[in-house]
Amino acid sequence: MPILSCGFEAGDLAYYTNLGWRANGTPTIDQQFVHRDDYGYGGDFSVKTTDGGDVYCPKIPESETPRWLHCWIYTEDTSWLYGWNIAFVDADLTTHITVRIEPTGYIQIRRGNWGGTLLATSSNALTIDPNGKGFWLAIEVVIANSGGIVNVYVSGETPSPYVSYSGDTQNGGRATWNRFGYNEETGLIGYIDDIIITDVTEGQKTEKFLKRMFIAGDGTTAFTPSSGSDNWPNVQSYDTDTYNYTGSATTSDLYTVDPSPKLGTIDYIAVEGLIAGKNSFEAQVALKSNITTVYGTLTPVTSYYQPIPTEFWDEDPDTSSAWTEAGAKAMQVGLRTGT
Repeated sequence: MPILSCGFEAGDLAYYTNLGWRANGTPTIDQQFVHRDDYGYGGDFSVKTTDGGDVYCPKIPESETPRWLHCWIYTEDTSWLYGWNIAFVDADLTTHITVRIEPTGYIQIRRGNWGGTLLATSSNALTIDPNGKGFWLAIEVVIANSGGIVNVYVSGETPSPYVSYSGDTQNGGRATWNRFGYNEETGLIGYIDDIIITDVTEGQKTEKFLKRMFIAGDGTTAFTPSSGSDNWPNVQSYDTDTYNYTGSATTSDLYTVDPSPKLGTIDYIAVEGLIAGKNSFEAQVALKSNITTVYGTLTPVTSYYQPIPTEFWDEDPDTSSAWTEAGAKAMQVGLRTGT
């Protein structure tokens, strides 16, 4: 089960900074290069950085123990040209481990930041195919003064792991990491997409895709639309000019989803939402499968257009079994107000 996943499908960087993402320098939400499967399904957006820009994920609660970072990276350059860094940072902002792609294409593991103590270097260099599909990375990081672990897997590339280290991975600070930072150095044009952070022992070493399922119609229960007769056109994009509203507690606003994408094997369903309120109240995401409706964590709503945290379901709540493609395409998703 993921702790965090993000495909940047809101299409607006401000949406993610509201969720706690931090962007410095030049990052933008971009549609030029995104992570899609062989059928062309996946997302419509990625994060693009140029000239030393960086992106940091929100702080993961210290009650969690993240172990794996998975992500897709791409550069439109024909060679690496400049360094590319992925840093693992604790709650005190101590950088413990940096996984660095050198301008030569070799992957290094360093304690501390990109100029810190060199712990390991890959035996092979990653070769960029300018017409290729980028690289899927699965990076395992366990922070400890003794017995720490770093394993970097690159889907489709050998050896596996591509580079690894065991020993002292703790650069002072706390024996954990709870956020990661992505940075490409001045001159490189880089893209990152489909970020998944998990706490399980085994990572997702083969390529995974975060596939957006678009809102396609009104569900069985609804708020009142601000315009038009249907609710779903008001919520299918990040648009604050149209919306649906209610003044009642424990009221749900549900929607059917577009059944056209090819989903394949489904590891989990993630539901997130955006809500605004004139008065203090609580809200939660909702998912309905057949006759069973389940809800996410109730979250206080204290500001306009506030994101509701993502909730993950790795099983169909109606069958208590793995999701099927038919089950996912028949579900309804939305939001519910609290008491």
